Amino acid sequence: MQLAMTTSNKFMFDTEFSSDDLVGGTGGSATSGQTAVYSEVQMDEIKAQAFEEGLRSGNAQSTENAEASVAKSMESLSVQLQELVSNHGTQIQAIKQDAATLAMTVAGKIAPALIQMAPQAEVSKLIEDSLAELHNEPRIVVRASEENCEALREKIDGMAARAGFQGNIIMLPDPNLLASDCRIEWADGGVERKIEDIQQKINGIISRFAHPNGTADS
Repeated sequence: MQLAMTTSNKFMFDTEFSSDDLVGGTGGSATSGQTAVYSEVQMDEIKAQAFEEGLRSGNAQSTENAEASVAKSMESLSVQLQELVSNHGTQIQAIKQDAATLAMTVAGKIAPALIQMAPQAEVSKLIEDSLAELHNEPRIVVRASEENCEALREKIDGMAARAGFQGNIIMLPDPNLLASDCRIEWADGGVERKIEDIQQKINGIISRFAHPNGTADS
């Protein structure tokens, strides 16, 4: 068995080492395991650059947040403005509707009262209009309150003559009819005027005016 023989060199104290030899290289550049060394000027430049980048980033973020806040505020303001306009329009419409309803209600109360103040005039008007349309009828029957029948007997002939009616007119008192009520009958038809029906029509008009969208309580 042969043993390898090693040769040792004697260390010479007059050998010189350069700074490059001390760091383990000959090129002068630091290896990856070495820590970089910066001068104070370089450190100031790095700090200034980092500060500028941070400031720029902060300003951009602040601007973005401000724009988002303004956009949100404008959207909220727009919604509130639309609600205000809508509510204002609704209030105006409600005021107009209330005023119209009040006027119609007053008229509905006054009209029957005026008719009751002169019931005979209303009955006479209905008879005259009917005679003008029925002048070819041989006979008509007029039903009214007893008071009106008595008052109109003396006037009926003149009314018939003015309307050109040459048939017979029969006056029949009806205890179920009010002073302003009247019913006229002929061979194949008839017409009736009752204050109750008039009041119902007026109430219907008021109801439609007060509830144009059909929202009246049933």
